[in-house]
Amino acid sequence: MNNIDLDFKKKLTKVDDSLIGLDELSSLLGSEISKFCSEELNEVIFKPIQKFSNKSSNLFRARLVALSISLCSDKTLVFTKQYQKEMSVRFSNLLEALHGGSLIIDDIQDGALTRRGKPSLHTEIGVPLAINSGNWLYFWALSLIEKMELEPRIELAVNRLCHQAMIKGHFGQALDLGVRVDELSQDRARELSISALKLKTGALMSLATELGAVACGVHPEVREALKNFGLNFGYALQSFNDLGEYSLKNDQISQDLLLGRPTWIWICAGEYFSASEYLKFQKQVSVLVKAKTNVQKELMLDLKNHPLIEFSKAQAKKLMSETFDQLSSHLLKFDYELNQRTDWKELQQLAQKVMGAYG
Repeated sequence: MNNIDLDFKKKLTKVDDSLIGLDELSSLLGSEISKFCSEELNEVIFKPIQKFSNKSSNLFRARLVALSISLCSDKTLVFTKQYQKEMSVRFSNLLEALHGGSLIIDDIQDGALTRRGKPSLHTEIGVPLAINSGNWLYFWALSLIEKMELEPRIELAVNRLCHQAMIKGHFGQALDLGVRVDELSQDRARELSISALKLKTGALMSLATELGAVACGVHPEVREALKNFGLNFGYALQSFNDLGEYSLKNDQISQDLLLGRPTWIWICAGEYFSASEYLKFQKQVSVLVKAKTNVQKELMLDLKNHPLIEFSKAQAKKLMSETFDQLSSHLLKFDYELNQRTDWKELQQLAQKVMGAYG
């Protein structure tokens, strides 16, 4: 995995002239204005996006793409090792661009001032330009597909998968922004939170694992298994991400809690508490939300030490374990000797990195 990671860090999350294709501007804009436009576009789109894309990233989606292709390719003998790497980088660039665009827009909608420890893009170039840059990344990502030289049927399938993932992601974002789960009933809050997490994070991870299956033309059951694995891997990843706000190492008040966002905590609260206990928990959260900052910090610390948090951590680990068990049971039907496969071990290591990355 280290060799793959090194290759990704050289080739991914880097937006430059060769990827964007400034040389194509003459045909798009007209030769008489392309030079001027390229200089201006470089300042108002390309440089800001390049700076944003060079911020630290765990590249979880990129790694999932590479491992999915590795798992699929030897069953179909479609790819040489070199071609595996090339397709991994191409698909990963596609995913990282889609994800990058979503992060830029997400930060604006959340009013977030930082991203990965550095200023959010909209705080540096302004909201209007940041919106344009985030939206541009969506379309640029899709434009990469036609440059991959895929078979027409595969190119069509990849385009459709990307559009479906983006539609699901926007549904998830609508739930995230538009509904206060702390005001819903116990069952509704739990079910809506599950849907929001799967639509927002699960859909893009599902795209990461299904792309390799589509490109390799594996058995439909293997493709479906990888698709579901990515969905639940993303769901599990988001659960650990959410739990990071409840770590004792984190002295901040959970913004998701203050904003009533659907998160893993509400999913687990729906399982952990009885009906009467849940109503009490809702009232405690309501008090926290309305309190002054100094009181909020005290109440947040109490919540971080509540048994609910340990229960939530255990449930997140259980979810990740079940996600691997489900994929394993499907792959074994097709004679995958998983215990002897390096890519399977690397996939398990990736899960460990996810679980250790937050908190």
